[in-house]
Parts: sequence; C-alpha cells; structure tokens
Amino acid sequence: MVNVISFVVILSTVYLTVIADPDCSKAEEALDNCGLHLDLIDDQDIPIPNNDEEMKDHCSKMFTNLDCIRDFNKKCLKPFPKTLFGMFGHDLRKELKHRCDKPEGRAEFLKHAECLRHKEKLGPIVQCKNNFIGQLEWITSSVKKEDETVAACCAFHQAHDCFATKIEEVCHPITGSGTKEYIDQVLESTVTEAIDYACGKYKTLDHCHEFLDKSIWDKLFEIGKDATAAGVNVHHRSSITAVVDLLNQFDNGQS
Repeated sequence: MVNVISFVVILSTVYLTVIADPDCSKAEEALDNCGLHLDLIDDQDIPIPNNDEEMKDHCSKMFTNLDCIRDFNKKCLKPFPKTLFGMFGHDLRKELKHRCDKPEGRAEFLKHAECLRHKEKLGPIVQCKNNFIGQLEWITSSVKKEDETVAACCAFHQAHDCFATKIEEVCHPITGSGTKEYIDQVLESTVTEAIDYACGKYKTLDHCHEFLDKSIWDKLFEIGKDATAAGVNVHHRSSITAVVDLLNQFDNGQS
C-alpha cells in the first residue's frame, strides 16, 4: 500500500534518457512485475502477511523486487535518473529494513496491512493508481516537451491526494485511525527528498494552476479524477513502467 505511492517519485525525472540497450527492453518487462509486486494493492501473486512468521517471506520478496529496480537503474538509466533512483532506492531500502528488521516496524506494518487483505474493498485505491498511470500515458502522447516536467509533478501531487483520501475512506473502518498517517510517514521517509530535488518549485497541487497552461491542467486533472471517463485507456500495470515509457518517448523526440 505504501510503495505504490513511493514509486511515483520517478515521474518527475522527465529530463532523463533511457540507454538504448536491447537488454533493457527485457529488463523493463521485469520491472513491470517488480513494480506491481512492490505496490501490494493490485498484486495477486504475493500474499499479504498475517503474522510475524509470514513477514519473513514477505520481506524476502520485497527486497528481491527492490533489487530488480536497482538492477534496472544500473543497467538502463543515465547519470541524472540514476542519481534520483539511487536516492529513492536508498531511502526505500531503509524503510523496508525498519519494516522487516525491527519488531515495532513489523508490528506496525501488520496492523495497517490488515486493510490490504480485503481485496474486494480496494477498488478506489487501485483506481487512484490507474488514474495516475493514465495521466503519465497522456503526458507521453499529448503534452509538449517544455510542459512535461510540471505536468508530471502535478500528476504526482494529485495522485498523492487521491491515495490519502481513498486510503482513509477504505482503511479506517478496517484498521481504525492511523493508517493514513502511517502511510504519510512512510512517504516522508522515502520520497520527499527526491520530489523536492526533481520538482523544485512545483511543490503542491495549487502550484499547477500557476505554472501549467489551463488547457493542459484541466485535462490532466480530469484524467486524475477518472481516466476511463476522460477517455484514456490505461495500458501499463505499474506506474514505474509508465514513467519509463514516457522517458523513452521523450528520448526519441516524440513527446
């Protein structure tokens, strides 16, 4: 639940280029699975742990999928995105170590992850993710190069607000108070540094009205509310590969 938001940090790296390497196409396919596994909410392959013993398997799989992302970073990204990914990966590893190695971290995660076992209730949270992916795909196909940075940062801020609202609505009846705050704390420890570094002055959703053309913002906001209703068919499963696709398009001069 917490990692799906963490991955959106890389949306801001719109000046990056993906190295043209045949192996990176295969690595990107693997990346889609790794991102899906790490976000937890929309993954049918990795069960949510029920107790401290099951946390061992959960943590092993989380670190394996984090290593997958680090491998893609090393093989397929140029220096600037590599720096940003490295910053994010380092902070996420610290968060996973707290979740997995500290008794209080395991207990806290198990308490709030109880919400994730109710898959039939997670639709609104999954929709936040899909709307965000829809925004990235629309930016890839429809936004001019000079507007991509602010558009991507605005998409992140809207997605963040969506997740916070829907997690509170869905999880509060199941896990009680504190789940939204727990996720915000995790975000603070994993993505704030990278977002501040990449998005600069585009720090809140309100700034989007100031720095983004109204026609772009109106459509972007519409997609962020409901991608399907806005006429966007989402193709990616993971936000991280939607970002990679955006960067590939940018590198080819097509965005």
